[in-house]
Amino acid sequence: MESAANAQLVDSITSDDMVLVVSQDGSVTTVLETPAAVGADTLAGLSIDDLWPQLVAKRLRRCIRSALRSRRFQCEEANLQQGRSQEFICVPQGRDRVLLVVRDRSANRAEKEKVEELAYTDDVTGLPNREFLLTELEKI
Repeated sequence: MESAANAQLVDSITSDDMVLVVSQDGSVTTVLETPAAVGADTLAGLSIDDLWPQLVAKRLRRCIRSALRSRRFQCEEANLQQGRSQEFICVPQGRDRVLLVVRDRSANRAEKEKVEELAYTDDVTGLPNREFLLTELEKI
């Protein structure tokens, strides 16, 4: 796949949730749910290496192997470029494929960071508060 087309596809799939059936070799065999901007026929037959950056694809392959080996679902979360975050849930479907649920977790991540900021800083000064100090002292 061309790198420009690949980059556009990656941008499209990282902003929404998807449900795919993926074989043990990492090929998308069936598309059950996909973002509106990406047609199911666009994803079918592609490899996870075509859909995600190399490091994410490597972790996803490990997740798929683990799910197939253990016959239990496995989860993996990956931080992507531009502050995006995705959660991958691999559910074994027979001996050689998994149901791959891909969820955009970017909003949750931003909300969590905001809550932590509010919990550990003073409203008026923006400086670390007493709770932050106590938490840091517990680490020592």
